Amino acid sequence: MKEQPNKYSVIFMDIMMPKMSGDEAARCIRKINPSIPIVAMSAQSEYSIDQTIMNDSISKPIDEQKLDHILRKYVA
Repeated sequence: MKEQPNKYSVIFMDIMMPKMSGDEAARCIRKINPSIPIVAMSAQSEYSIDQTIMNDSISKPIDEQKLDHILRKYVA
């Protein structure tokens, strides 16, 4: 992201990572590219997204129809 901030159309961000949470990583990305869509990915059914950080969410395991909907929504 730092080297090519406009290379990606959408980011799928796991919220549970070992060194940094998905929310923390998304905040860092927002400083580099505030307009890129970030989709939270979680196996936690109770997870609710912070819409100031994440644009959308998808649960794991990934539902193909939901994935298709998100890709159509954010990728032209």
